[in-house]
Amino acid sequence: MALDPSPAPTWVHVFLGFPLLLVGYFSVVVGSATAAGYEYRPKHDDVLYLPFIVIASAAFYISDVTSVPIAVDGWFVVFLPLGVAMYALDIFVWSWWVGVPIERGTDETVWKLPIVFGAIGEEYLYRGVLAVLIASLGTIWYVVLSGVLFGINHFSKGRSEIVFKSVNGIVYALCFLATGSLLAPILAHVGYNVAYVSFVGGGVRFPTVHG
Repeated sequence: MALDPSPAPTWVHVFLGFPLLLVGYFSVVVGSATAAGYEYRPKHDDVLYLPFIVIASAAFYISDVTSVPIAVDGWFVVFLPLGVAMYALDIFVWSWWVGVPIERGTDETVWKLPIVFGAIGEEYLYRGVLAVLIASLGTIWYVVLSGVLFGINHFSKGRSEIVFKSVNGIVYALCFLATGSLLAPILAHVGYNVAYVSFVGGGVRFPTVHG
């Protein structure tokens, strides 16, 4: 895979602090909006999160931390159904783990759609930007850290989400390494989130398994 990463352990600290940045972001946005008469509701979280991930991605892109390959190949389309299968596996495992029967989603789809686009920014950050770690820590640590830090970023959804998303992140990192293109994990992640949005918008879902 053609990557041009440079050792940059500072970025590890940046990403470890990402959840704190997210907390600060939500506090400022919700606090400011509430002062202006906005009534916060949990269902708005995904809409509020999208600007955060877009701004963060733009900041790292502008700083030109590393060269992230985004090669295009027709067969990459298989990563979309892979993402859907990953979501199906997650809800199957969750059902077995907690013994909770499958429920039908009742969420309004419009409030969930932003996470489909958020997947692009998350992959750029957690698989693309973190590729700078390959040169200094090696491939294995890159895969582990990109997965675990991605999981930690979902802490607000509950402890179980940290586990599920860490595993998902590891799979996305392997997709990136296997193809040498960020497009592969982006498609897999988009497929996962599309499945999630479809299920919570009226299909079968587990309420605690998020995109």
